[in-house]
Amino acid sequence: MEDKSAHSMRRALEQALRRLPPRPGRTRAYDKGRENALHELVNEALGRSGNGRSYFCKPYHPWEKGSIENRNGILRRYYPKKHDFAC
Repeated sequence: MEDKSAHSMRRALEQALRRLPPRPGRTRAYDKGRENALHELVNEALGRSGNGRSYFCKPYHPWEKGSIENRNGILRRYYPKKHDFAC
């Protein structure tokens, strides 16, 4: 992503999710950040392909995003928070 704007996030999500095979029941859980403001446009673009709907987690309820929180925990074992993954 070029920056943390909603437009950059939308483009990145659509590009990444279009690569996935369609699967009924697939969902995405978002945080309430500005970068997720265009989630409805992502749903419209991907809805016809069967790549799911989006939901927002309640503040301070990380267990509502189980798989990503698990992966973040595994990554943090090996990489510090300020690590630059761009390389």
